[in-house]
Amino acid sequence: MNAQQINELFKKRQTGKLSEKENAQMESWYISFASNADRQPSVEDLKESKAKIRSKLPLVYPRSNRKLLIPISIAASLLILVSLGIFLYLQKTSNGEQNNYTNDVAPGKNSATLTLADGRKIFLSDRTSGEFAKQEGVNISKTKDGRLIYSVTGTNAKTVTYNTLTTTNGEQIEVLLADGTSVWLNAASELKFPTTFAGAKNRRVELVGEGYFEVFKNNKMPFIVHTDKQEIQVLGTHFNINSYAEDAAAKTTLIEGSVMINRKNIIKPGQQASGSGLNIIISNVDTELAVAWKNNKFMFEKENIQSIMNKIKRWYNVEIFYSGEVSKQLYTGSVSRFANVSKVLEILELTGNVHFKIEGRRITVMK
Repeated sequence: MNAQQINELFKKRQTGKLSEKENAQMESWYISFASNADRQPSVEDLKESKAKIRSKLPLVYPRSNRKLLIPISIAASLLILVSLGIFLYLQKTSNGEQNNYTNDVAPGKNSATLTLADGRKIFLSDRTSGEFAKQEGVNISKTKDGRLIYSVTGTNAKTVTYNTLTTTNGEQIEVLLADGTSVWLNAASELKFPTTFAGAKNRRVELVGEGYFEVFKNNKMPFIVHTDKQEIQVLGTHFNINSYAEDAAAKTTLIEGSVMINRKNIIKPGQQASGSGLNIIISNVDTELAVAWKNNKFMFEKENIQSIMNKIKRWYNVEIFYSGEVSKQLYTGSVSRFANVSKVLEILELTGNVHFKIEGRRITVMK
């Protein structure tokens, strides 16, 4: 049996479609392969094989309470499957075969466009580190790792002026506001905020898309985040807001502290408020899922392929098309956002329920 035939049997076994005859063929091949080896693998051999795989595919982050993207149904066959997988993967990479795609797409980057109060637009990708702008009451600078900093100069602003920070598909940014609050802005998002909060009764900002907030505590000046579906009021806390236009409901997930949604619903750490207006549903959630993007991961929990592809579209700045019937499988797992898109798609393809074709910046999803 050649490598391609073994690989096909391996895929069938993962999806539970392997016949008794094919199962016997695969196990017979495995026994033959193992018996013809110069020696049985030691513990150190297995560790070295795992290390080689991790170095080439640093994508999956298993958690004790979360299954991997690849379902393996027969626990008794785990040793055979792992050994076979190691052999086939190392054989593919040793032959220079990396993936099934003729072209690839790199991940997004730390960047954004800053629109100043006077209408000037500053493309942060074009700016080196250091101070690059001054406005009444603040200096604006960029750090070496791409973080945007608003520093109070000590001169009180006479009028309230607003800046707007915008990310396109394929961009994300972190900004330190003048009050000490840190905001991480996800791809295809926008944050409108005062350059300084001095003299104001509250600290009000407007968000479109998704942002993670670590609000600097100030009991005398509440921090308010306004979206088209929710208004979140806090004193000092850590929370994530997902409010993309294409999503039916906004989701506010609390990590630390306490927040009030739409001046009525109070949520506690570990809870999520989903909905808009008076239709707010509060539930207990895994907060790590909500902030995975901020920690440079894609993380899925029983999520359909359309939802996953929306995230891929925003981060990799690609177009998504569907050909034929769309897979109804729900996916659970974790994948690095630093990998090229082909690596993310390869992990999803290993389930055997979905396949992809990359053409330029167009990804076609097929069953």
